[in-house]
Amino acid sequence: MSVTVVRDLAALAEHAPAWDRLAVRAVPPLPYGRPGWVIPWLTHRLPPGAPWSAYFAYGAAGDLAGVLVTRGARVRHLTIDRHSPLASLLLAPEEAAARDAYAALLDALGRDVPRPLGVYVDGLAEDSTAARQVGAGHPGWRTRLTWARDLMARLPADGNEDALVAQLSRNARDKLQRGARQLAELGPVELVLREGIDAARATLAAFLPLEQAGWKGRRGTALGARPERIRFYADVVEHLAPSGGLLWHTLTVGPHTVAMEMLLRAGPMLVVHKATFEE
Repeated sequence: MSVTVVRDLAALAEHAPAWDRLAVRAVPPLPYGRPGWVIPWLTHRLPPGAPWSAYFAYGAAGDLAGVLVTRGARVRHLTIDRHSPLASLLLAPEEAAARDAYAALLDALGRDVPRPLGVYVDGLAEDSTAARQVGAGHPGWRTRLTWARDLMARLPADGNEDALVAQLSRNARDKLQRGARQLAELGPVELVLREGIDAARATLAAFLPLEQAGWKGRRGTALGARPERIRFYADVVEHLAPSGGLLWHTLTVGPHTVAMEMLLRAGPMLVVHKATFEE
């Protein structure tokens, strides 16, 4: 394995296509590990001047087998808040390639950080190839994990809508059915999936005032309350929407939009990242 280290945003573009394929191919796929999420994250979410490094492990045939994105000095980590989580480690789904890539990545990181204290690996699914490699350890490294379940809940969505609803608790099913009846009493209800760059830009623009008008706006935690967050999500839209990596659901009752949610996608993995509704 050979490792390339990048510390310049413009230089990440060279690795982005293979990086994106690896994020989609990972087990499980990682929307928060796609370059269309990570590059805006590095651009807008880090404090000014904060150091970061991206390590890319390539096999002998030139295939990308691992990516590790870090910030910090002797302790390397990359979590800022729960509103914009990030999967900081990607490994190939094949066990042998994952093992070799993980070792090569930490060896390269060790050369950069004299006497390293440890690495925080964020956003891993417990059944992932990456988690197994991290759990196995690496000589000289102390590792702390942040599980994906601490950032989001996973619900298998195989099959049709009835099969998905059947996985919910009885209380959740009752609430879902009651809410559907109450909405129908107000007018025609329509749930629309919006895809593509033009729809994504327009829906983000509509999402901001709807969220700002609710409890997040009153608490000052809405996206529109912080210009840097608006810039971050606008950049994510530009990176991910053209390839189908970002979609929106809008729920309308008659002519009124009453709820919206932002979806991030990597292969069959779909994450409901942000949601808001009319109170």
